[in-house]
Amino acid sequence: MNLHSDKEAFKEIIALAAEHFGYEQSHVEKDYWVSKILRDISMSEYADKTYFKGG
Repeated sequence: MNLHSDKEAFKEIIALAAEHFGYEQSHVEKDYWVSKILRDISMSEYADKTYFKGG
């Protein structure tokens, strides 16, 4: 599912989630995009060649 496909609905969902959890809307949207990118990488041909380092 691509929540971001419908821009108006996406904005509304971000606003509702931010209000519910008490976060800034920009943080909720950033987390959405980071999660989407990580999911896309994990499903790509590069998944077994990709490493992440914390810090």
